[in-house]
Amino acid sequence: MDNYREEIIEHYKHPQNYGHLSHADATVHERNSSCGDVIDMEVAYEKGAALSAEGASTSTAAGAAKIQNVRFTSDGCSISRASASMLTEEVKGMSRADIAKLGPQDIFDMLGVNIGTTRAKCALLPLDAMKKLIKLPAKHE
Repeated sequence: MDNYREEIIEHYKHPQNYGHLSHADATVHERNSSCGDVIDMEVAYEKGAALSAEGASTSTAAGAAKIQNVRFTSDGCSISRASASMLTEEVKGMSRADIAKLGPQDIFDMLGVNIGTTRAKCALLPLDAMKKLIKLPAKHE
């Protein structure tokens, strides 16, 4: 269990995919009203898989659009930031449809520690943001 705690601390201190994308297809801002944690998440889809403004895919089914890159910035606790870091690593290359299937237990399993009821919202904030993000239509240049 100590290894898991160390991994959370490492992801908190040195989060993966932290920062902004130069060309994001969609962005979202989420806030945990319980504790004040905030996250901004940006995604870029693989070329040829972007959605039109009407939500129709230009080359593939909407759910098949795969994430090429994802970034986040956050102001929150160690659990929230570590969860975002781990989740953004996990979803690269995944389709929107597969991401939509992710649930709370997937996040808890990634974190590898027992998350109490109080901290569950912190751990799930990045997943909530990701689920909203993949529902947004892609921006066009």
